[in-house]
Amino acid sequence: MATYFNNLNTYHISYASFINSATKSYIRGRRYMPHHTGLKGSDLKPDYFVEGLFATGVKHHITVIKKDRDLYLRVENPDGISHYHMHNADLPIITEGRIGLRHMFTRSARYANFRVSIPAASGMDIEKLRAEIRKHSADSVAREAGKPLERDKIIKDWNLALRKLPTVGN
Repeated sequence: MATYFNNLNTYHISYASFINSATKSYIRGRRYMPHHTGLKGSDLKPDYFVEGLFATGVKHHITVIKKDRDLYLRVENPDGISHYHMHNADLPIITEGRIGLRHMFTRSARYANFRVSIPAASGMDIEKLRAEIRKHSADSVAREAGKPLERDKIIKDWNLALRKLPTVGN
C-alpha cells in the first residue's frame, strides 16, 4: 500500500463489503500526494458506513464524478440508488492524470462498460486530446509490429500465480 500512497498523485476511492460480519462496510476517499506524509492528512470527508452495499453476486452500476475539490458517487443496484459526496478541503486539486482500478487479489469482481468522460464545457481542447490518443495508439502499434504474439499460460489458481511472480531483487 505504501507504494501507492507515497508515489501516486491521485484521488483514491475505496470500499469494503463485510457481509455477515461485525465489521462495518464502508466507502472512503483519500487524496494521495507523492512524497507527502503517507496516509496522514489524506482523508476526504466524510467516510460512509453502509450496510448491504456491494453484496456478492449483485450487479452494481457506479458513477464517479470529480469536479474541482469534490468527488460524487452514485451507486445503483437492484435495491436502489445511493449517493455519496466527499470533499477535498485543503489539499491541491487534480486537473489531469491517469485513471486506474486497483483490485485486491483476495476479492473477486467483474468490470464492464468502463468509460471516462470529460464534459464539453470543461475548456479542454477535445481535438488535441483525440490527436494525442491517436498518436499514442499508433506508437503502441508501431512498437509491437512484427513481433510474434507470445501467449502466457492461463493460471486459474491466483495463489499459485502470485508465488511465481519475481520478487524485488531477483
